[in-house]
Amino acid sequence: MSASLEGGWYPGSTQPSELIILFIESNFDPKPSLLGHVLSEVSFEQMVWAFFRVAGKLYEGLKLDPTGTDKTRCPVSVVFASKEKGIDTIWDYHRSFPDMEFDFQDYMKATLKSAFYSTQHTVRGFDWSKVNSVVDVGGSAGHISMAIHDQFPHIKFVVEDLGDVIRDPQQQLPQRYTDRISFLEHSFFDAQPVTADCYLLHYVLHNWPDEDAKKIIAGLSPALGPGKWVVIADHVVPEQGKTYQSLEGLVRVRIIG
Repeated sequence: MSASLEGGWYPGSTQPSELIILFIESNFDPKPSLLGHVLSEVSFEQMVWAFFRVAGKLYEGLKLDPTGTDKTRCPVSVVFASKEKGIDTIWDYHRSFPDMEFDFQDYMKATLKSAFYSTQHTVRGFDWSKVNSVVDVGGSAGHISMAIHDQFPHIKFVVEDLGDVIRDPQQQLPQRYTDRISFLEHSFFDAQPVTADCYLLHYVLHNWPDEDAKKIIAGLSPALGPGKWVVIADHVVPEQGKTYQSLEGLVRVRIIG
């Protein structure tokens, strides 16, 4: 059995829920021979953890906060929050349970290997030859910086994130990147301390309500000026009815979560 998202349907499957499950099992890979592309057991577990557990709380999250502006009431927080332990958001949970942070990093690595979330969209989506220095804002383990470096080795990168996020990646950075990629502990809600040609926000803003997203962008302003670039690589939600219902539903579920 083979199918393609570009073809518009999957033989033998007519229900949107079936299409979404097939899409997830493909590691979000829209290539033909969909079922021939099988996730490793670990990657599949991370997908199931990240998608189904949170998606099941969409209704509850929307009831608590129909506006989608309270990060403590979104579906992710509904799943993981614990007032008794002082945990309001998924990020609080990560700090309290480091093993979950490691699982999340595994999940991110798995998604970036798929066609749907491939780093190559960002590598090819901007003319990186225009810049010599990049700040990877909220860059986690530096995956996107490494991917860009592989094609544009002249660029120097500073990967910014919270200390508990970058500690291990900084120590485990492959040798071939050590002279071009460095890590800096920094919250993107604070004023940007690094001067660079370009500031990259790769899959950052969709995790935050509009007001917080505005604060993140405003935090860059002290470092901006003529000739500077801000590159935002993130989800773009399709207009309702403009794409396949299953794909539209998948994107919206991931945004709301």
